[in-house]
Amino acid sequence: MSKKLEEFSDEELEEELRQREARKSIPVENPHPDWSIVKTSAKEYINGLAENGRSPRDIEHYIFESVIEALYGQEVWENFINPILMR
Repeated sequence: MSKKLEEFSDEELEEELRQREARKSIPVENPHPDWSIVKTSAKEYINGLAENGRSPRDIEHYIFESVIEALYGQEVWENFINPILMR
């Protein structure tokens, strides 16, 4: 059964509003991305394979994060992604 509106705390309602607002304001792509972090992560991946025969732990995740940050800026996590995913 669903909760009635009165059963939600003020904090829960405010968080819901914040998440809804975040989904409305889709981030704009940076016209001049800084690819230096992506390049560094990619080099770590390649070097790890060459030196150890395997990729460094969780490097794929770091590469993904660096691409998102290069395209949308570091604040995209706090202002858009986290409010949606951290429900």
